[in-house]
Amino acid sequence: MPGLWINAEFISMDNIDVDTSLLTFLRDHLHLVGTKEGCASGDCGACTVIVGNNENLTTVNSCITPVGSLQNNHVRTVEGVGSPDNLHPVQTCMIDHDASQCGFCTPGFVMSLVGLHERTRGQSNITDQQVIEAISGNLCRCTGYRPIIDAGKRALEIEANPVTQSFDEMINDTPMADYHLPQTLTEVAEVRSRDKGATILAGGTDQWLRFSQDFERPDSIIDLSRIKNFRRIIENNVVSIGAGTSQADLYEFFQDRSPAVSSMLGRFGSPQIRARATIGGNIANGSPVADWPPVLMVLDANLHIQSTQLTERVLPISEFYHGYRKVDLHDEIITEISISQPNWSDLFVQKITKRFDDDISTLLGAFYIELDQSGRLDHLRIAFNGVAPTPIRMFTVEEEFQGEILDEKIIGQICDATLNLLDPITDIRASANYRMAMARATLHNALEKACQNYQEA
Repeated sequence: MPGLWINAEFISMDNIDVDTSLLTFLRDHLHLVGTKEGCASGDCGACTVIVGNNENLTTVNSCITPVGSLQNNHVRTVEGVGSPDNLHPVQTCMIDHDASQCGFCTPGFVMSLVGLHERTRGQSNITDQQVIEAISGNLCRCTGYRPIIDAGKRALEIEANPVTQSFDEMINDTPMADYHLPQTLTEVAEVRSRDKGATILAGGTDQWLRFSQDFERPDSIIDLSRIKNFRRIIENNVVSIGAGTSQADLYEFFQDRSPAVSSMLGRFGSPQIRARATIGGNIANGSPVADWPPVLMVLDANLHIQSTQLTERVLPISEFYHGYRKVDLHDEIITEISISQPNWSDLFVQKITKRFDDDISTLLGAFYIELDQSGRLDHLRIAFNGVAPTPIRMFTVEEEFQGEILDEKIIGQICDATLNLLDPITDIRASANYRMAMARATLHNALEKACQNYQEA
């Protein structure tokens, strides 16, 4: 029978609808109501739970986590942390530091901090920034964050028994009838050949909102999260990234390689979102404000795309987008992203948002600027999101200024030529004029920084 472990107890998932979220399963089916529903869109963190065990632990937003994806997995809710007679250090410190007011958001904060407590077990010198990052996906409207940060930092100094554990028990791996969890690309093709109407799900952080907020109901789901070799990064002359690689894994990979990408990923949603969101999903959903496409465009990335017949084609990502939410996929899935090894120091990325953490881009500028020994533009690549119906790359501008000596005059001309090709819209996030100003500012900053780096070399 299909099932999962919740708070160390095996729970059957028989007769569960394919579009049931973990939050709904916890609250409506199991009556574990400590996990709260706030936004139901992965923004507020009130529904945070721990998934995995002491060998592989993440915090996730249960409102956008399909319960079907967790078959044979382990979940810990706030009910499974401490007890009235033996509180977890995080719970004790939240009380001691008066770190909650109305209390609605408190279980989510507790679970985020407990997750941090588990991940940093045995470490010393935990910083405020680590605590801030851990709770960056948890929002509170009625108090300041200082007491919560203080409580979290103090709790990390106190040892406690693990709330997660390794499970030796084997669960009968009978899947839910309409929730497919293929383990190979061949299995994906087989399922899709007999179930052509199935919805493809990668991380689900965007797709799931169509079910929970637009009230679409899938007949069946093909979840790609367990495909072997789908979640990996191989670095040789070419950086090969599996399409199922999470933003959390990418964040870790790029920290020592590219400050520009690492900074962008540090603001890619919350830790809960990054744990589930995949690079392939970010590319394939066709959003004009997706963060990865402009970055991959200036890195001249190629997409490896596979059909149900297991045939593969390779397509430059700059050719992938054909209009608003229209992408070059024809009964196919993205399996891999490949990047010829760049000079990471020549990559510049700047993300503009209304809120610094955990927010969708108003605009993101990505630039690859490589100068030769004489200060001439050897490579100039410019790409944006948020200024057109699709992410776009400025090929004509790049060609026009190839080989020019980069100085203040040329910087101004590049910015002018770029803005002449942009036609952003005004929407709830920003006006067209603001987007134009930010496009100029991000491009100008990157070009000036490239000049500075050249002069200091």
